[in-house]
Amino acid sequence: MTSYLLPTCCLLLLSSSVGCLADDSKTTDELREIREELALLHTGQQQLASAVDAILAALSGHGGILPKGVPLDNLSTSTLHVPFRGNELASIGVLEFSDYQCPYCREHFERTLPVLEEKYIKNGKIRYFVRDFPLEPIHPQAERWAEATHCAEEMGHFWELRSSLFKNQSEGNMENALAAIPSSDRGAFDRCMMERRFEARVRDDVTEGKRLGVNGTPEFLIGYFDTNDPTELKCVRRLSGTVPVDDFQSAIESVVAVIELNEARARLAAAQDRPMSESGFRALLGKPVPAVRVDDLKRVWSFLVEQERASQTSVNVKLLEKLCPPNTNVMAVYFRSTLITTLLHQGRLGGRRDGKTRPDEKVFEVVANFPLPQGSEKVDVEALVAALK
Repeated sequence: MTSYLLPTCCLLLLSSSVGCLADDSKTTDELREIREELALLHTGQQQLASAVDAILAALSGHGGILPKGVPLDNLSTSTLHVPFRGNELASIGVLEFSDYQCPYCREHFERTLPVLEEKYIKNGKIRYFVRDFPLEPIHPQAERWAEATHCAEEMGHFWELRSSLFKNQSEGNMENALAAIPSSDRGAFDRCMMERRFEARVRDDVTEGKRLGVNGTPEFLIGYFDTNDPTELKCVRRLSGTVPVDDFQSAIESVVAVIELNEARARLAAAQDRPMSESGFRALLGKPVPAVRVDDLKRVWSFLVEQERASQTSVNVKLLEKLCPPNTNVMAVYFRSTLITTLLHQGRLGGRRDGKTRPDEKVFEVVANFPLPQGSEKVDVEALVAALK
């Protein structure tokens, strides 16, 4: 099979939080002010969430990481009872739809899967699932071979028989492949096959594959697991055919970026802090973001990094204000700090680092003074990256 055209997609890690606390002892006038502040907070949260989306749009199509595969939207599937390899707690899943008579599936099994095994599966980074998609019109034995793997699964030999079927594929004779089944289990295996115990399961896989848009083999869906249901795979990328390991790596990196973005948005929704001023929100949306002092940018950026390392789920504006001289536009410093974090996460700082993760002096100097005449909604990322070279 040929691969699909590969669109680009860049994702941003941007975290912030706003919130408020009410005091029941306030007078009527003060309570009115609090209600007004609550209304402003609600508006501010919506605006800041819009800022996240606006920056995502600004970064999209401007280079950086170029995730391989067709992007997917609102596509998910259950992995309950689906055979898998890897760490059952891994947050990223790769789901393969396969046909045991498909030569391209065998090529993936022999060339690409061993590399994925070493790079991602053995170290617990991903869960690798296999579902059946026998192309019956051109591969008449594929359905029965798929049923055989599930009969073997009942006895704990799924992966051994899967490997043996691919190794013996060219002969077209399942009997040779069945050497993977211990003689002590052959009686139970033969009864399972005679009863067609897993015929419905294989056909259910085909039905689900078609629902997910699968129309050939091998086909792969790469995504992350729902936090509320660890068996539900939220699909982010689709790869088709005998794609190289680098394409899997790129697709997996794009899933990591989606996870980080979702976590940032969750922190924004869950955090409780005092309301940011209306003028602060204007600094992020539709208005020029002023230049800031380099030293202020360094302090705030370093503070935010430490907050993240300490798993702090909120950003206290008062603390940011204490890091800067009086009358500093803290929101401008904060926003420019997130630009540095974004470039760092997207791998666009190149060699401009003092260490493994800290940007060098020039990064802070350039970002502190880079013109942002249209606020956060239209960031010329390419011009910013060029200025850093």
